[in-house]
Amino acid sequence: MRKRLLLLAMVLAVAVLGCGKKSEETSEVSKKEVKTEQSLGKNKSECSPGYNFSLTTTGGKKVSLSDLKGKVVVLQFFGEYCPTCLKEIPYLNRLYEKYKGKMVVLGMNTDYEGAPPPRLKRFVKEKGIKYPVVVVDGKTWMNYPGFFTGSDIIPQTFFLDKEGNVCYYGVGFAPGDEMKYKTAIERLLQG
Repeated sequence: MRKRLLLLAMVLAVAVLGCGKKSEETSEVSKKEVKTEQSLGKNKSECSPGYNFSLTTTGGKKVSLSDLKGKVVVLQFFGEYCPTCLKEIPYLNRLYEKYKGKMVVLGMNTDYEGAPPPRLKRFVKEKGIKYPVVVVDGKTWMNYPGFFTGSDIIPQTFFLDKEGNVCYYGVGFAPGDEMKYKTAIERLLQG
């Protein structure tokens, strides 16, 4: 009975907090104290510059952070086999549709290396993901999850202002996070 309770607790922890991801390479973002999601971003001095990645979408288009300047950006680091990540996708789809033109959501897949494989393209189609999805490289991983949270748990979601600064972030996805996401986006849209 005790073993079953322990196993159940472990399964619930993964379901609520997320799944693991290996870390690679080193961070290129200049080190600055970064606060937790609850206190980060109340003013500009609390935001930290984002890493200017250049990655290819499942549609074959190159995208870089510098290309997205002028829009609020949401980066969702996720894996195909992560149940918590899958729960976050429909909500990000709704945000993407609601704020289209003012905000960009970018799915940052952690399952592959290099160009997006056909399997990832099928996954995006099957799950109805409306926003662009890329495969994350080691430097991008280390400059977002590796740098800001030091955690290998996915999903990790980062909210960047119109200048490309990380102002909010969260690890995992749980009930109630939807309101935090909406609040973060609306604050960033206001400037």
